[in-house]
Amino acid sequence: MDTNLTFTEASSDSDFVLVLEKGDDVTESLKKLAKEENLSGFFMGIGAVADPTIGYFDVEKKQYLKMELKGSYEVLGLTGNISFLPDGEPFVHAHIILGDSNHKVLGGHLFSAKVSITLELLILRTQKLLREKNPEFDLWLISGAEE
Repeated sequence: MDTNLTFTEASSDSDFVLVLEKGDDVTESLKKLAKEENLSGFFMGIGAVADPTIGYFDVEKKQYLKMELKGSYEVLGLTGNISFLPDGEPFVHAHIILGDSNHKVLGGHLFSAKVSITLELLILRTQKLLREKNPEFDLWLISGAEE
């Protein structure tokens, strides 16, 4: 499904309410909005997703341990930020808490997920956040903001 971004401005001219629809890719939709609006900021959201891939960063191994989940999950909480890499591409860093049909809770770094019903997000705009590669962890970490 093509991502048709549906967003309306929230109470101020710097914040957004973003509503994603069934089939939309969560992280790709946020990257698309960041490109179109030159948007950096922090976000939070609730809704439902299908077939998410989540992860845990193993500090000793310096790598993510990924878990591919199948089926639909309630999004109990989604938080993260949008920033930019040195090449100008947007970077989405998101953590998610999921609930399943047995009322079990799973969570971690969000790599990918498709919206299964809706995903309702509030995005709080900031200065343009920039990332640099951290050699100790081999991760892109926020290094500052564009003035």
